[in-house]
Amino acid sequence: MNSKLKTFKLIYLATVIALLVAPLTWAQDSQKKALEGKVVSVDTEKNEIAIKDDQDNDKTLRVSPTTKLTKGGKEITLADVKAGDRLRYEFDETTAAGTPTLKSVEVMAAKADKP
Repeated sequence: MNSKLKTFKLIYLATVIALLVAPLTWAQDSQKKALEGKVVSVDTEKNEIAIKDDQDNDKTLRVSPTTKLTKGGKEITLADVKAGDRLRYEFDETTAAGTPTLKSVEVMAAKADKP
């Protein structure tokens, strides 16, 4: 087999593999698990929630008009979210505003303290 044919076959094989693997990677990204944390503060004027996640990291996240806020399965407003609330949330890190934007926020029942 000549070298041009070998090179063509290698490039073709690499392209086919890349086309098969890319959708699998995209599917994994779209299935990210929701994060959990505790509300540190809520700024209704700036539409932001400061959160301490379960890995003890502080995050300030923006609430947009499309952010879905719920508690007990019912829709709520940002004013209903209070410091100390436990949250399950998802956010989009790629924003033009610079602050990550929340996609969804679920206010959960507080964790019971261990005796």
